[in-house]
Amino acid sequence: MEALDWRTLPEHWLPIAILAVGLLVLILGRVFRPVGFSYFEIALLVVVAPLLSEADVVFHTEGQTTLAFNVAGFLIPVLLVLKFMLEGKAPFLPTLGCFGIVTGVAYLSSFAVPNQGVLLYYRIPAAAAVVLAVVLRWGTWHQAGPMAYSAGALGVIVGADALRLHELMSPAGSPHRIVIGGAGMMDGIFLVAALAVAGCLVVAQFHRSFTPRTRARRGPDQPAPVPPDSASANP
Repeated sequence: MEALDWRTLPEHWLPIAILAVGLLVLILGRVFRPVGFSYFEIALLVVVAPLLSEADVVFHTEGQTTLAFNVAGFLIPVLLVLKFMLEGKAPFLPTLGCFGIVTGVAYLSSFAVPNQGVLLYYRIPAAAAVVLAVVLRWGTWHQAGPMAYSAGALGVIVGADALRLHELMSPAGSPHRIVIGGAGMMDGIFLVAALAVAGCLVVAQFHRSFTPRTRARRGPDQPAPVPPDSASANP
């Protein structure tokens, strides 16, 4: 089966693709807005991250081992976490507590495989991030989403990557390349953070569905409010 050549596609495919991506961002932006995500943040995750999923940046070389990080799997989640904390969407102390617990969970649910990297049962730390964010920010859903995302992303970076980095270092004389977040959008960092936000969204929707809406009622002796445009102008 031959690979698809973009040059063989119709000339009008680019505007259609841009329109489809823009519509996707608008839809997801409205869906995830209740849990604290803006259109810009959604665009980073669904537009920029896929485009940069193959981009790796080398930051250190030690002997025969080269250390790098992936832009989509590491840099974008870290930048979003910093943005959430600076804007106050993810309160520092509660997020720090969630991060510490998720770090331990990520460490216990991961293991290093020589010449492959760190394998992670990503659903376990994702579930831990959801539970902690929901408990600590129950009802404050615009902070629960960013908190779950931050704790999930940082917890995997430290617990499943940094704490197991020494297990991946190759012996002397054996060239090796280690990429943090190397699987891009399929990496544990990206997946855990995204699943944590999705879990918070589900809980938030259930909470709002089953929360009765109270409507202020006017007593029998209270007069009906007069609209401003119909109020009397007499002194």
